[in-house]
Amino acid sequence: SGRWITKDFWILDRSGTAPTLYLPDGRRMIFGHPVYNLPAPAPPVWARTSQIVDSFNNTIDIEYVSNGSYFSSGRRDALKRIVQHLASGDRVIDFKVDPVRGCLTEMTYGTLKWVYTNVYAPYSDWPGNFSAGDCLLTRVQPPEGPAWEFSYSTAQGAYALYELESYKT
Repeated sequence: SGRWITKDFWILDRSGTAPTLYLPDGRRMIFGHPVYNLPAPAPPVWARTSQIVDSFNNTIDIEYVSNGSYFSSGRRDALKRIVQHLASGDRVIDFKVDPVRGCLTEMTYGTLKWVYTNVYAPYSDWPGNFSAGDCLLTRVQPPEGPAWEFSYSTAQGAYALYELESYKT
């Protein structure tokens, strides 16, 4: 039937156009953003939340940047915008990402802006086999006050490479 229920009474319904998760408190999450499309006739694989609806029918819409292929970092999509719809009006948060790597570079809410600085860290799935990796957040400049700074390990141990070593707020 395309419906599953957990022991905590969460219901996942995959019978519609996009999978929907129903929570016992009345919220529902719609997974309407495809992560990737397989060649026809295979259906798209849905995994990202595109809308959250509460028990009062207030909604949060989530949009993603999708460049049609993978960023070089291996990410397919990145956040673009979140809109919360309330009776009193909408709240909008916009995100900007590096067009090549998909790293978050900026977030704005009204006139407030946060600026994110990243370094691009290759990772290795096997010693000596480095490939595209992750963005490591090194600095956040909030709209007011001092920046937050982060540093990472560059040790070549099995699990130590790029672990967060320190932060300053």
